[in-house]
Amino acid sequence: MTDRSKEYDLDNPEDVAAREDYLSAAEMAAQLIDEFEGMQLDTVPALGGALTQLIAHLIHISDDVPFAMSLLSTCILDAALETELEENPELEVKRELH
Repeated sequence: MTDRSKEYDLDNPEDVAAREDYLSAAEMAAQLIDEFEGMQLDTVPALGGALTQLIAHLIHISDDVPFAMSLLSTCILDAALETELEENPELEVKRELH
């Protein structure tokens, strides 16, 4: 797993904490996927259920639904980039955030 979701200012304590939260949650999600497989759940429906709950929670807690949808779009892009890099490690992706 790589951390391409955001440019973090490692001199800013809030950014350092956000980066750690991002990495911790990503690792927990990977462990949950492993648990699904270990329980012999059908992976696609299990992931669908997990994603539905995560997205519903994101929308529920968001004061700004368009921002929440932007975050979701960024996550989808990051997942596509990560998959592409895993399949083609010779690629180098540079991304600027606005």
